[in-house]
Amino acid sequence: TGSKMKWRNAPVDELNASVKLDRDTIQILNLDFVNRTDWVRGKGMFHVGDDWWYQGDLRVKVGDLAGYADLVQARYLTQLYGGKVQFDWSGSGNAKSVDGTVVGKIEGIRPVRPQGNWPQAIRGEIDVKYGSGGIIFDATEVGDGKVMVSGRGRVDKDGIRLERMQVKQGERVALEGDI
Repeated sequence: TGSKMKWRNAPVDELNASVKLDRDTIQILNLDFVNRTDWVRGKGMFHVGDDWWYQGDLRVKVGDLAGYADLVQARYLTQLYGGKVQFDWSGSGNAKSVDGTVVGKIEGIRPVRPQGNWPQAIRGEIDVKYGSGGIIFDATEVGDGKVMVSGRGRVDKDGIRLERMQVKQGERVALEGDI
């Protein structure tokens, strides 16, 4: 446990975690980072060794990413962003396969340093399932309010398939179809 900490200059008001070590297995019974109304909560297991595997759940709610820019630093992203993020991840995997889901929302995503070619903040919802066979986007919608893109899709070894795609400009449907 800990309180009033900083990690790479990003604030962490409260940290609570319970970890159990059992031979080749690391079990995270709970992980809870809290900063004001933002939080990261998770649990899971990691088996280390020649036949490693993992499984876990992670829930994240952040009111403004800009407050945590020091955590990602420029080496991971060429541009730092602000805005609200909320998502749930659940997954498992090993050396031969992975499987998981990500369901979430973004709101007000924009560069921390304003740019002329990014006039509107981005918002959207995602529902993604992934596995060794590919990635499935279900009921995804992303846009800036003036232009919204929605639809479903699949990315796998055979290529990319987009279904029920719709591009809206305000309330007007500008494009729709399958690709």
